[in-house]
Amino acid sequence: MPAEAVQVALALNLRLTLYDVAQASQYQSCVESEPGRLIAHVKVDTGMGRLGVAYDEAMALCDYVRAQTALQLEGIYTHFSAADSDLDYTSEQLSRFSCLLNELQRAGFRFRYVHAANSAALLTCRGSHFNLVRPGLLLYGLNPLAGGEAINGLQPALSWKTNIAQVKTLPPGSPVGYGNTYRTRGWETIAVLPVGYADGLRRSPRSWREVLVHGVRAPLVGRVSMEKVTINVSHIPDVRIGDEVVLLGKQAGDEISADEIAEWIGSINYDVATSVAPRAPRALMYS
Repeated sequence: MPAEAVQVALALNLRLTLYDVAQASQYQSCVESEPGRLIAHVKVDTGMGRLGVAYDEAMALCDYVRAQTALQLEGIYTHFSAADSDLDYTSEQLSRFSCLLNELQRAGFRFRYVHAANSAALLTCRGSHFNLVRPGLLLYGLNPLAGGEAINGLQPALSWKTNIAQVKTLPPGSPVGYGNTYRTRGWETIAVLPVGYADGLRRSPRSWREVLVHGVRAPLVGRVSMEKVTINVSHIPDVRIGDEVVLLGKQAGDEISADEIAEWIGSINYDVATSVAPRAPRALMYS
């Protein structure tokens, strides 16, 4: 992290993650002449193999940070790699983390916050809750469990909608979209939507298959463009400019879920929920 960003974090009283002695030394140098102390949480790699200090090296990092004048340890945490699918491995990670916590406590460390549980661990591993949890996917009302087991009361909190920009009827054999990859099979009513891959509507190798118009599914036809996509609405009566189109969510008696879209594009529901681009307008809806 650049020195300017570390100084901004200090000024805004933000919490930063530490996972390396060299990194901690850099942060110390960035703010040692500033008033106050940079508050940090140590991230421990207990078996995910991603960002974090190795759990058998965490004591040395904590000792180093404790000796610094501009750094303050507030928390410690780890992250589970398979809490949604492998409870035995999750238990191994939790055991390593708990043993480390005991060692740190004996060495005089007292952390205000200890955290490990992601959305899946919230549901599958109560021993990982400690005094802080980090739900992600559950905040969207989506199921974090790999098996898709039903969770009572869980409701999706996100929908993605647009409106029809144009409706046209094309004769048989008419090309639609870039590359002429789709041609009408007969007289077809085509609707143009003002949304595309710049908004997060995946273009390739696989994209959305359908959207909802008047509560009826309409297939995407032709290639997804940067900010437009076309759908076939020949089977849906009275489609007009301005009609609501649901890309993700419910309309009338049907629903296109993040899990269904994830199957279409070969990914996971979390990818779907977070892929809507920042440029797409947001609105809060209350019920």
